[in-house]
Amino acid sequence: MLEELVDALARAVAERVPLLIGASLVGGALMWAEGKRLRWGWIGGPLALVGSLVHAWSMRWLADDAFISFRYAKNWAAGLGPVFNPGEWVEGYTNFLWTAALALAARLGASIPHVAFFGNLLGLAVAVGGTAWTVWRLVPGARLPFAALALAGCSGFAEFGTSGLETMILAATVVVGMAASLGRTAAWPSGLAFCLAVFLRPDALLLWGAFGLAMVGEDLVHGDEASPWRRLRLRRYLAYAAPFLLLFPPYWAWRWATYGTFLPHTFSVKVVGPYWEQGAFYVAHAVLSSGGWAWLPALAVALAAPGAERGETRIRLFAAIALPVFSAYLAYVGGDFMEYRFFVPLFPIAFLAAELGIRRALAGASSRRRPLLVGLALVAFAAVVVPTRLIGSREQRWHLTAEHTVYRVVSLFPLEIDSVNWELGKKYARLFREAGIAPRFAASAVGMVGYLTDLPLVDGHGLTNRRIGSMPVKKRGRPGHERLADIEALLAEGVVLTRDFYWPSEILPLSLGEVDGVPLLFVRYDPEVFRALERFPGAVLPNPEEDLRQILSEDPPLPILGLVHSFYSFFLHGHPDREALLRQIEAKMAGARGSNEQAVR
Repeated sequence: MLEELVDALARAVAERVPLLIGASLVGGALMWAEGKRLRWGWIGGPLALVGSLVHAWSMRWLADDAFISFRYAKNWAAGLGPVFNPGEWVEGYTNFLWTAALALAARLGASIPHVAFFGNLLGLAVAVGGTAWTVWRLVPGARLPFAALALAGCSGFAEFGTSGLETMILAATVVVGMAASLGRTAAWPSGLAFCLAVFLRPDALLLWGAFGLAMVGEDLVHGDEASPWRRLRLRRYLAYAAPFLLLFPPYWAWRWATYGTFLPHTFSVKVVGPYWEQGAFYVAHAVLSSGGWAWLPALAVALAAPGAERGETRIRLFAAIALPVFSAYLAYVGGDFMEYRFFVPLFPIAFLAAELGIRRALAGASSRRRPLLVGLALVAFAAVVVPTRLIGSREQRWHLTAEHTVYRVVSLFPLEIDSVNWELGKKYARLFREAGIAPRFAASAVGMVGYLTDLPLVDGHGLTNRRIGSMPVKKRGRPGHERLADIEALLAEGVVLTRDFYWPSEILPLSLGEVDGVPLLFVRYDPEVFRALERFPGAVLPNPEEDLRQILSEDPPLPILGLVHSFYSFFLHGHPDREALLRQIEAKMAGARGSNEQAVR
């Protein structure tokens, strides 16, 4: 796969050479304007802020996975607790603070999807604005924050500016943590920001630890004492760690009492052991297709730049620790199926450290070396802001998807999303509300369908279901989608209907129905559900008696009879004549075996 990635990247970059040259020239003009200290040089910050919002708006979408958290939040706000299905205490989210915030918003009467959508845009503004402020704070005389401009132009970053996920809020929190460390009371506000990042996603614990180590490294570099041990400032480190040490234990005790598990259920489902091949590819794709073929060398040069003041050293050390450590973690767990998602909080760290280091290197560079540094910086900037997307619209490639192309928001008021999941969710909600029933339903994409219908929903991939989530992974594939419920699991969960195909194609029509224009796929016969749906004019439902009469009258071969028997053994659970109907099939199978034996003789 890596060879295919490199080949696709090389062709994509070659096609974009004119755009890269143009972006480099724009970057050079901006750099010249800053050097001349023109009056309009201040425009860089607002330009980055507005550009990032426009960029994100052009890609506006809401992820199906976000609606899983939306449903947890909706149930929590309704007094049912942080659950996906009422009474089923499974931690099927990995973003406690985001889900809790959305639940609070819903409790106050706000629309959860709209709060998430505009909350993401606010997070994007904070991330870009905080990056610009940090540049201005650390580089006296700097007017154009190139790191913020790079974020605004970075397609992989802007993609998550409206997703409804916690991703952009996490990135904003990380930027706030870096910026807060530059204040007079630097330790505890920064520690609080990184602590909140952990509450947004548990794997942000790596970033929390990396920033703490960067503080230690900063003291070792800048301490005046002769002994390295005397340079350490233990009270400062304790102040940084205090918010986490005070807040995390009670939270963990609460979640243990609520869900009874050491780790979030979603973590247990997704991380089933090392998945180095896919994870390393995920990292390579995120880095290279975001312009890393140019910004990664620029970052390496920046990190090797000569000494700086404390704040700059801290951020550069943070990048030197956090980026490889978090990338190694992503490589281990297999990354994600959404391109760039887990790199969104890393982009501000990388771009900020690159700008600070290159500015420092340029300040002390010789006249011979300076053009090389400027050229490297401009190419890196151009590579980031000129999109090099290698995955097409609604395409699944290398187990990755450009999810913003799958769930595009076409209207905000009222909310409309261009997605099969959204349309089916609305149809199911209308149908079952009119029928007055809430059958147990299974789906492999449970977000939008679950949020719109409020049906008791079984997650076919097990993210919100303990039984399916504990099934063994038979084959590695798309991260987070490697478990899939079988018929036995669905029956054990009491499922009546599903939106996914589980039966062989030869007998699939026996389980299909259509009511009021809504296609239905049945897992089993349920008398109450059938009675409710039969009341709709023109309803077409499976009819086991009639279907069996037709099949058996055609004298099908023994293999087909075996499939039919297997199907009805499951499907007829709940049917009053189950045993009698199965005996009809068994009698026909016995006759077919006798005919075969006689033909052999």
